[in-house]
Amino acid sequence: MGFTPDPIVERALAVTRSLRALGSQILERAYAKREAGELSLDDFLLLEQRHQEILNQANSAIYYATDRLAPIADEFAQIEAATKELDRLQGVLKTITNVLNVSAQLLLAASALALLFFDPNPGTVAATASAIYDVARTIRDTAAR
Repeated sequence: MGFTPDPIVERALAVTRSLRALGSQILERAYAKREAGELSLDDFLLLEQRHQEILNQANSAIYYATDRLAPIADEFAQIEAATKELDRLQGVLKTITNVLNVSAQLLLAASALALLFFDPNPGTVAATASAIYDVARTIRDTAAR
């Protein structure tokens, strides 16, 4: 009795795993900043809420992957490329100070991904890739300061 994974679902899981991992790193930064007295309780709770929303959006996206992504499997490579850029920058996340901004952008990217999985078309692919690249750009720009 074997299990044959659907290639597009596995690709989608890899993307959502990356977004989840970055969300978890942001939350860990929030804990560190809170412990250092650099983050208010309200901001900390906002970051926790965003982290949960990112996880929820990633879960929602996967539910739609099997049935809806196959027609845009080729275009999905844009999302994977953007996600690889995020993966490359995860080590830099430890140096950023504005975790609120990055968490907001990551939530937007996760929401765009969920929308893409719900309504896959070239426009939602481009918007999602752009949202993910925006997170990477913010991490790069913030770390460069």
